[in-house]
Amino acid sequence: MSVKCLECGFESPEGFSFCGHCGARLSAPPAATAVDDREAAIRRIKEAGDQARRSANAAAALERYQEALALLDSAVLASDATLHVQFLNARFDILAERYPLWTAIGQPDRVEADLQDMLGIARRAGDGARLAKAIITLARQYLDGRQYELARPLLEEGVSLLRTQADRAGEAATLAGLAHLNWRTGRFETVADTFQRAHELRRRAGEPAGLARSYFDLGLLYRDGLSHPFHAVGHFEKAIELARHSGDGDLETQGRIGLGMSWARLGDYAQARTVFEQARHKADEIQSAEQAAWVIVAQAGALRETEPSDARLTVEHALAPALEVDAPDLRWHALLEHARISQAAGAWSDAHTSLERMQALERSGQMYAYCAMWSHALLARSYLHTDRRDQAAAASEQAVTLLQSHGFAGVPMPQMILWAHYEVLADSDAQSALHFLRQARELMLSQANTIGDGALRARFLRDVAINRAIGDDWARRHF
Repeated sequence: MSVKCLECGFESPEGFSFCGHCGARLSAPPAATAVDDREAAIRRIKEAGDQARRSANAAAALERYQEALALLDSAVLASDATLHVQFLNARFDILAERYPLWTAIGQPDRVEADLQDMLGIARRAGDGARLAKAIITLARQYLDGRQYELARPLLEEGVSLLRTQADRAGEAATLAGLAHLNWRTGRFETVADTFQRAHELRRRAGEPAGLARSYFDLGLLYRDGLSHPFHAVGHFEKAIELARHSGDGDLETQGRIGLGMSWARLGDYAQARTVFEQARHKADEIQSAEQAAWVIVAQAGALRETEPSDARLTVEHALAPALEVDAPDLRWHALLEHARISQAAGAWSDAHTSLERMQALERSGQMYAYCAMWSHALLARSYLHTDRRDQAAAASEQAVTLLQSHGFAGVPMPQMILWAHYEVLADSDAQSALHFLRQARELMLSQANTIGDGALRARFLRDVAINRAIGDDWARRHF
């Protein structure tokens, strides 16, 4: 068989590398070759895997995807440089379908390897869209596993990459994730600005679901980060409205819980009860056991201020489902309410048990940085009221040291931590006690000054127990 020269048309015998007439390199005839056959086979096997995945047959899908990946690897070895990137992208797409299936068959430890493989492929191929997907997906995996220091650089890279791609929704979601991570790990100094940047991007995008999430985040920021519950109310109300409009029942429920807690922080317990009842109905409607448990914990916090005996029954009812859900934040807050209600009822040993369980959660490294301040402060009160004064002094000193190194911003109601330290110091007639009472009062008054409604401001100072205690002790010492 002869080979025709593409330059001059001369036919040279088979096996010649150069034309016998003009000397040009002879090309092999285009091959409907093994590489093409492999591509077609890879597509067929992947489609079979996709069909098995859609049919919820995870084991069969994994088997097909593994076959496709093995064939793909052999194709990569046989391909030239131009096909290499194409095959890399195909491998990425198969892994993107495969990684969630490991959890479905009870092998979640294999997810990270697939995600790391996807990230490496995307970097080699130089595909911006796939790189962004790999970065954000791996970051979420680390966030879900509470591996915050591994997640942070990925989120930071993701923000920059999504900005270059003009992906406003993706950039906003990543910014919000980074803000939550920094808040949780005690790096609050950039949190407010990051939430605002995310909100502005979502506002410009005009997408209701994203805006609902951003208003919810701002509600949390004002209520727990800046201790301005009056400003939190409007943001939670907007989040609820937008969540309802976009059909996000879970976020609507969370928004109602956040709104009820804000009213309780302001001392308007009637409003809080109404909103919590709405949240309970919504949690039942969407059949969310986790949200239902959050509602009960939040209700107990409001009852603690008005009906402590009922609060204790409520929070004890909440503890069982809260501890069954794989949600450390929910468990910690349920234990917190149990400890605070027990202390209000004078059941100091019961409070101590809950506080020890809270601290066990904190040692796992999964909780917000401010959690340790609260548990140490409340533990100091339990020690103080059971005549263990040395231990009370050590615990309250630890709480205040953590608060001062972190800063007051980013800590819900920091005056409570200062008040606990004041109580311990005042018990031993320490001269420095008044300094911490003064700080607690100044913080309380600065929060009150953000409340535009005069009657509500008075309620905040009079009906919220910690604020009333600070005000009463200040008045006793000065009048």
